Amino acid sequence: MKERAFTFGTNQILMGILTEPEPAEARAGAPAVVISNVGLHPRAGAHRAWVGISRALAKLGFTTLRFDVNGLGDSEMRRDSRNELERAVVDLGEAFDFMRAKRGFTRFVLIGMCSGVDPVHRVAASDERVVGAIFLDGYTYETPRSKFRWKVGRHFTKDGLLRTLRRQLPRTGADTVSESAQIFVREYPEVTVFAADLEHMLSRGTKLLFIYTGGLWMYFNYREQFFDMLAPKRFEGRVDVELRPEADHTYLLPAERARMIERVSGWISNAFAATQG
Repeated sequence: MKERAFTFGTNQILMGILTEPEPAEARAGAPAVVISNVGLHPRAGAHRAWVGISRALAKLGFTTLRFDVNGLGDSEMRRDSRNELERAVVDLGEAFDFMRAKRGFTRFVLIGMCSGVDPVHRVAASDERVVGAIFLDGYTYETPRSKFRWKVGRHFTKDGLLRTLRRQLPRTGADTVSESAQIFVREYPEVTVFAADLEHMLSRGTKLLFIYTGGLWMYFNYREQFFDMLAPKRFEGRVDVELRPEADHTYLLPAERARMIERVSGWISNAFAATQG
């Protein structure tokens, strides 16, 4: 395995780490994997998860570029009138161009987590070079069942009951939290737009994996919610969906993070097992 740092993109403002397998272990015809920031976390990912995924994939014969989008980590800010999401989409496109110029890759798998899902979803829906995408705690939409499980069912667990009882106690000044200014806003696509985007990705053969954690329990709390929120059974059998209630949103626990890394790298390996000449 080899790891090297590169700058690329417009005026060389983007910084990334290219992780490659040994030449004898490289999988012929495999797509490259591209990963960028999770929120304000640098290119290593939350708790270095992206490092773990990149190195696991190298052992399986895949090349990975993990990089900082403009304005984060070691990448310089773009000076233009585009918004943050639009600039991140441009960054991913320039990452693709770099990988093609440097190593000849023309097919890509994207991985996004939380707010990093936004540019990944947009690029996967519009760029035919994307042949696979993994969304960790991606978009969620409520269903009657998910609302019931959160608003009612949570009170009947041990932890939920304790939280409910604590809320009934008189509050002191130390318990109150003042409202602060909103500094980060995300806008989900309408559910109909999200479904149409998935249909478009699938129609061109893009392979998709969604993994949700217990950290999103308020919004996503049963595996079938994915299919229910998009019209029952519409995507059943066409999209891989998993729920890992034991894991927190950023995979803080090493054991859960290791399981996620193993699942993500294994899914990519199986999804793109066949070589292309």
